[in-house]
Amino acid sequence: MDKDFENFKEFVKTYSQSTQKLYLHYLTQFFSFVKKSSQDVEAVDAMRYLNFLREQKNYSDNSIASVRRVLSAYFGKHVGKDIMAKIPIKRTKHLPVILTREEVKRLIDAADTEKEKLVIEFLYSTGVRVSEAVAIERQQIDKKRGLLRIRGKGDKDRYTVIPLDWLRRYSQVWKKKKQRYLFAKKNNKPYGVLAFERIVRRAAEKARLRKRVTPHTLRHSFATHLLEMGENIRKIQKLLGHSSLATTQIYVSVSTKEIAKTPSLLEGLSCSFRNCVLRKLGKGRRSDRASRAKG
Repeated sequence: MDKDFENFKEFVKTYSQSTQKLYLHYLTQFFSFVKKSSQDVEAVDAMRYLNFLREQKNYSDNSIASVRRVLSAYFGKHVGKDIMAKIPIKRTKHLPVILTREEVKRLIDAADTEKEKLVIEFLYSTGVRVSEAVAIERQQIDKKRGLLRIRGKGDKDRYTVIPLDWLRRYSQVWKKKKQRYLFAKKNNKPYGVLAFERIVRRAAEKARLRKRVTPHTLRHSFATHLLEMGENIRKIQKLLGHSSLATTQIYVSVSTKEIAKTPSLLEGLSCSFRNCVLRKLGKGRRSDRASRAKG
Protein backbone atom coordinates (compact mmCIF):
# COMPACT_ATOMS: atom_id res chain seq x y z
CA MET A 1 0.00 0.00 0.00
CA ASP A 2 1.24 3.50 -0.86
CA LYS A 3 1.03 5.27 2.52
CA ASP A 4 1.64 8.71 0.98
CA PHE A 5 -1.31 8.34 -1.37
CA GLU A 6 -3.57 6.89 1.33
CA ASN A 7 -2.73 9.80 3.65
CA PHE A 8 -3.36 12.23 0.83
CA LYS A 9 -6.85 10.79 0.33
CA GLU A 10 -7.64 11.88 3.88
CA PHE A 11 -5.93 15.24 3.51
CA VAL A 12 -7.73 16.08 0.25
CA LYS A 13 -11.10 15.84 2.04
CA THR A 14 -10.50 19.43 3.16
CA TYR A 15 -10.87 20.49 -0.50
CA SER A 16 -14.17 21.12 -2.29
CA GLN A 17 -15.95 18.03 -3.59
CA SER A 18 -15.20 18.81 -7.23
CA THR A 19 -11.49 19.38 -6.47
CA GLN A 20 -11.35 16.12 -4.49
CA LYS A 21 -12.71 14.16 -7.44
CA LEU A 22 -10.35 15.86 -9.87
CA TYR A 23 -7.22 15.20 -7.77
CA LEU A 24 -8.07 11.59 -6.98
CA HIS A 25 -9.05 10.85 -10.59
CA TYR A 26 -5.80 12.20 -12.04
CA LEU A 27 -3.60 10.61 -9.36
CA THR A 28 -5.31 7.21 -9.59
CA GLN A 29 -4.79 7.23 -13.37
CA PHE A 30 -1.16 8.27 -12.91
CA PHE A 31 -0.28 5.51 -10.43
CA SER A 32 -2.09 2.94 -12.57
CA PHE A 33 0.23 3.96 -15.43
CA VAL A 34 3.60 4.14 -13.62
CA LYS A 35 2.97 1.16 -11.25
CA LYS A 36 5.31 2.61 -8.62
CA SER A 37 4.94 3.98 -5.10
CA SER A 38 5.10 7.72 -4.49
CA GLN A 39 8.63 7.54 -3.09
CA ASP A 40 9.90 5.59 -6.12
CA VAL A 41 8.41 7.87 -8.78
CA GLU A 42 10.95 10.00 -10.65
CA ALA A 43 10.71 12.90 -13.08
CA VAL A 44 11.16 10.56 -16.05
CA ASP A 45 8.02 8.64 -15.00
CA ALA A 46 5.94 11.81 -14.95
CA MET A 47 7.39 12.87 -18.31
CA ARG A 48 6.49 9.49 -19.86
CA TYR A 49 2.96 9.83 -18.51
CA LEU A 50 2.45 13.35 -19.86
CA ASN A 51 3.76 12.26 -23.29
CA PHE A 52 1.37 9.30 -23.17
CA LEU A 53 -1.60 11.61 -22.47
CA ARG A 54 -0.58 14.00 -25.25
CA GLU A 55 0.31 11.46 -27.95
CA GLN A 56 -1.91 8.45 -27.17
CA LYS A 57 -4.91 10.03 -25.44
CA ASN A 58 -4.88 13.31 -27.42
CA TYR A 59 -5.10 15.46 -24.28
CA SER A 60 -5.24 19.19 -24.97
CA ASP A 61 -2.63 21.59 -23.59
CA ASN A 62 -5.12 22.77 -20.97
CA SER A 63 -5.83 19.20 -19.82
CA ILE A 64 -2.10 18.45 -19.66
CA ALA A 65 -1.63 21.62 -17.60
CA SER A 66 -4.35 20.44 -15.17
CA VAL A 67 -2.60 17.08 -14.73
CA ARG A 68 0.73 18.87 -14.17
CA ARG A 69 -0.80 21.05 -11.44
CA VAL A 70 -2.20 18.01 -9.63
CA LEU A 71 1.08 16.06 -9.83
CA SER A 72 3.07 19.14 -8.80
CA ALA A 73 0.83 19.78 -5.77
CA TYR A 74 0.89 16.14 -4.70
CA PHE A 75 4.60 15.42 -5.09
CA GLY A 76 5.85 18.90 -4.20
CA LYS A 77 3.70 19.69 -1.18
CA HIS A 78 2.63 16.27 0.12
CA VAL A 79 5.42 13.83 -0.75
CA GLY A 80 8.21 16.40 -0.53
CA LYS A 81 9.91 15.78 -3.90
CA ASP A 82 9.18 18.33 -6.63
CA ILE A 83 9.67 16.08 -9.66
CA MET A 84 7.61 18.36 -11.91
CA ALA A 85 10.11 21.24 -11.65
CA LYS A 86 12.50 19.25 -13.84
CA ILE A 87 9.98 18.73 -16.65
CA PRO A 88 9.80 21.48 -19.32
CA ILE A 89 6.35 22.76 -20.23
CA LYS A 90 5.37 22.07 -23.82
CA ARG A 91 2.64 24.39 -24.96
CA THR A 92 1.48 25.05 -28.49
CA LYS A 93 -0.65 28.06 -29.28
CA HIS A 94 -4.04 27.09 -30.68
CA LEU A 95 -7.13 29.15 -31.22
CA PRO A 96 -9.99 27.87 -29.05
CA VAL A 97 -12.60 25.58 -30.60
CA ILE A 98 -15.85 27.47 -31.27
CA LEU A 99 -19.25 26.01 -32.08
CA THR A 100 -21.56 27.71 -34.55
CA ARG A 101 -25.03 28.69 -33.33
CA GLU A 102 -26.47 25.77 -35.29
CA GLU A 103 -24.01 23.36 -33.66
CA VAL A 104 -24.98 24.66 -30.20
CA LYS A 105 -28.63 23.94 -31.01
CA ARG A 106 -27.77 20.42 -32.17
CA LEU A 107 -25.79 19.86 -28.97
CA ILE A 108 -28.70 20.98 -26.77
CA ASP A 109 -31.23 18.91 -28.72
CA ALA A 110 -29.03 15.81 -28.35
CA ALA A 111 -29.03 15.91 -24.52
CA ASP A 112 -30.40 12.71 -22.95
CA THR A 113 -32.70 14.34 -20.38
CA GLU A 114 -34.32 17.70 -19.67
CA LYS A 115 -31.91 18.21 -16.77
CA GLU A 116 -28.90 17.64 -19.01
CA LYS A 117 -30.36 20.00 -21.61
CA LEU A 118 -30.65 22.69 -18.93
CA VAL A 119 -27.03 22.12 -17.89
CA ILE A 120 -25.77 22.64 -21.46
CA GLU A 121 -28.00 25.68 -21.97
CA PHE A 122 -26.75 27.16 -18.70
CA LEU A 123 -23.06 26.75 -19.58
CA TYR A 124 -23.61 28.35 -23.00
CA SER A 125 -25.92 31.21 -21.98
CA THR A 126 -23.91 32.34 -18.91
CA GLY A 127 -20.33 31.67 -20.07
CA VAL A 128 -19.28 30.47 -16.61
CA ARG A 129 -16.38 28.07 -16.01
CA VAL A 130 -17.52 24.53 -15.27
CA SER A 131 -15.81 24.69 -11.85
CA GLU A 132 -17.88 27.79 -11.08
CA ALA A 133 -21.11 26.22 -12.37
CA VAL A 134 -21.03 23.19 -10.06
CA ALA A 135 -20.44 25.41 -7.00
CA ILE A 136 -23.30 27.89 -7.62
CA GLU A 137 -25.92 28.12 -4.88
CA ARG A 138 -29.51 29.17 -5.46
CA GLN A 139 -29.10 32.23 -3.25
CA GLN A 140 -26.67 33.67 -5.82
CA ILE A 141 -29.50 34.20 -8.33
CA ASP A 142 -31.29 37.55 -8.63
CA LYS A 143 -34.52 36.45 -10.34
CA LYS A 144 -35.97 39.94 -10.67
CA ARG A 145 -33.01 41.28 -12.64
CA GLY A 146 -32.00 38.03 -14.34
CA LEU A 147 -28.51 38.18 -12.86
CA LEU A 148 -26.23 35.57 -11.36
CA ARG A 149 -23.44 36.34 -8.86
CA ILE A 150 -20.36 34.22 -9.52
CA ARG A 151 -17.49 33.54 -7.13
CA GLY A 152 -14.61 33.30 -9.63
CA LYS A 153 -10.86 32.81 -9.57
CA GLY A 154 -9.10 34.40 -6.62
CA ASP A 155 -12.46 34.63 -4.79
CA LYS A 156 -13.43 37.60 -6.99
CA ASP A 157 -17.16 38.15 -7.37
CA ARG A 158 -18.74 39.16 -10.67
CA TYR A 159 -22.19 39.14 -12.27
CA THR A 160 -23.36 37.46 -15.44
CA VAL A 161 -26.74 37.16 -17.12
CA ILE A 162 -29.13 34.25 -16.57
CA PRO A 163 -32.12 34.01 -18.96
CA LEU A 164 -35.51 34.30 -17.26
CA ASP A 165 -37.02 31.69 -19.57
CA TRP A 166 -34.27 29.28 -18.52
CA LEU A 167 -35.06 29.97 -14.84
CA ARG A 168 -38.74 29.23 -15.46
CA ARG A 169 -37.98 25.87 -17.08
CA TYR A 170 -35.37 25.08 -14.43
CA SER A 171 -37.94 25.53 -11.62
CA GLN A 172 -40.20 23.00 -13.35
CA VAL A 173 -37.45 20.35 -13.37
CA TRP A 174 -35.55 20.96 -10.12
CA LYS A 175 -38.50 21.23 -7.74
CA LYS A 176 -36.86 20.69 -4.34
CA LYS A 177 -37.45 23.79 -2.22
CA LYS A 178 -34.63 23.12 0.25
CA GLN A 179 -32.01 22.49 -2.43
CA ARG A 180 -28.85 24.46 -1.66
CA TYR A 181 -26.95 24.12 -4.92
CA LEU A 182 -28.30 25.15 -8.30
CA PHE A 183 -27.36 21.76 -9.75
CA ALA A 184 -27.86 19.14 -7.03
CA LYS A 185 -28.22 15.37 -7.12
CA LYS A 186 -30.94 13.43 -5.27
CA ASN A 187 -28.86 13.50 -2.09
CA ASN A 188 -28.68 17.32 -2.37
CA LYS A 189 -24.93 17.24 -3.00
CA PRO A 190 -23.65 19.21 -6.01
CA TYR A 191 -22.70 17.65 -9.31
CA GLY A 192 -18.95 17.35 -9.94
CA VAL A 193 -16.91 18.81 -12.81
CA LEU A 194 -16.44 15.36 -14.36
CA ALA A 195 -20.22 14.79 -14.41
CA PHE A 196 -20.75 18.00 -16.40
CA GLU A 197 -17.94 17.04 -18.77
CA ARG A 198 -19.62 13.67 -19.41
CA ILE A 199 -22.97 15.36 -20.09
CA VAL A 200 -21.44 17.63 -22.74
CA ARG A 201 -19.32 14.87 -24.27
CA ARG A 202 -22.29 12.47 -24.61
CA ALA A 203 -24.43 15.14 -26.25
CA ALA A 204 -21.62 16.06 -28.67
CA GLU A 205 -21.25 12.41 -29.68
CA LYS A 206 -25.01 11.99 -30.21
CA ALA A 207 -25.13 15.23 -32.22
CA ARG A 208 -22.22 13.91 -34.32
CA LEU A 209 -20.22 17.10 -33.94
CA ARG A 210 -16.79 16.73 -35.50
CA LYS A 211 -15.17 19.00 -32.94
CA ARG A 212 -13.77 18.25 -29.51
CA VAL A 213 -16.51 19.70 -27.31
CA THR A 214 -16.08 20.36 -23.58
CA PRO A 215 -17.86 22.69 -21.14
CA HIS A 216 -15.11 25.23 -21.82
CA THR A 217 -15.99 25.10 -25.54
CA LEU A 218 -19.40 26.52 -24.57
CA ARG A 219 -17.67 29.34 -22.66
CA HIS A 220 -15.56 30.13 -25.75
CA SER A 221 -18.69 30.04 -27.93
CA PHE A 222 -20.57 32.33 -25.51
CA ALA A 223 -17.86 34.99 -25.79
CA THR A 224 -17.38 34.69 -29.56
CA HIS A 225 -21.10 34.81 -30.37
CA LEU A 226 -21.59 37.90 -28.17
CA LEU A 227 -18.68 39.59 -29.95
CA GLU A 228 -20.15 38.72 -33.36
CA MET A 229 -23.50 40.16 -32.26
CA GLY A 230 -21.77 43.49 -31.62
CA GLU A 231 -21.32 43.32 -27.84
CA ASN A 232 -18.57 45.50 -26.37
CA ILE A 233 -15.39 43.52 -25.65
CA ARG A 234 -14.94 45.24 -22.27
CA LYS A 235 -18.38 44.01 -21.24
CA ILE A 236 -17.51 40.49 -22.39
CA GLN A 237 -14.33 40.72 -20.30
CA LYS A 238 -16.42 41.45 -17.20
CA LEU A 239 -18.91 38.67 -17.96
CA LEU A 240 -16.08 36.15 -18.30
CA GLY A 241 -14.24 37.38 -15.22
CA HIS A 242 -10.96 38.02 -17.06
CA SER A 243 -8.57 40.26 -15.15
CA SER A 244 -6.77 41.23 -18.38
CA LEU A 245 -8.37 42.43 -21.60
CA ALA A 246 -5.60 40.63 -23.52
CA THR A 247 -7.13 37.29 -22.46
CA THR A 248 -10.52 38.30 -23.86
CA GLN A 249 -9.06 39.57 -27.13
CA ILE A 250 -8.36 35.99 -28.28
CA TYR A 251 -12.03 35.93 -29.31
CA VAL A 252 -11.38 38.69 -31.83
CA SER A 253 -9.08 36.20 -33.57
CA VAL A 254 -11.65 33.40 -33.70
CA SER A 255 -14.62 35.53 -34.73
CA THR A 256 -15.15 34.91 -38.45
CA LYS A 257 -17.96 37.39 -39.09
CA GLU A 258 -15.69 40.24 -40.23
CA ILE A 259 -13.37 37.87 -42.11
CA ALA A 260 -16.34 36.60 -44.12
CA LYS A 261 -16.92 40.14 -45.42
CA THR A 262 -13.50 40.20 -47.11
CA PRO A 263 -13.95 40.60 -50.90
CA SER A 264 -12.80 37.73 -53.13
CA LEU A 265 -9.81 38.62 -55.28
CA LEU A 266 -11.11 36.20 -57.93
CA GLU A 267 -13.96 38.60 -58.66
CA GLY A 268 -11.38 40.95 -60.09
CA LEU A 269 -10.51 38.45 -62.79
CA SER A 270 -13.95 38.58 -64.43
CA CYS A 271 -14.46 42.36 -64.26
CA SER A 272 -12.56 45.47 -63.40
CA PHE A 273 -10.67 44.67 -60.17
CA ARG A 274 -11.28 48.14 -58.78
CA ASN A 275 -15.03 48.08 -59.57
CA CYS A 276 -15.66 44.54 -58.22
CA VAL A 277 -13.73 44.90 -54.99
CA LEU A 278 -15.00 48.38 -54.21
CA ARG A 279 -18.56 47.22 -54.96
CA LYS A 280 -18.17 44.45 -52.37
CA LEU A 281 -16.66 46.83 -49.82
CA GLY A 282 -19.40 49.37 -50.54
CA LYS A 283 -22.08 46.77 -49.77
CA GLY A 284 -20.43 46.10 -46.43
CA ARG A 285 -20.34 49.82 -45.57
CA ARG A 286 -23.99 50.33 -46.58
CA SER A 287 -24.97 47.32 -44.48
CA ASP A 288 -23.07 48.70 -41.48
CA ARG A 289 -24.69 52.15 -41.88
CA ALA A 290 -28.14 50.56 -42.11
CA SER A 291 -27.46 48.52 -38.96
CA ARG A 292 -26.38 51.64 -37.05
CA ALA A 293 -29.44 53.53 -38.28
CA LYS A 294 -31.73 50.77 -37.00
CA GLY A 295 -29.92 50.74 -33.64
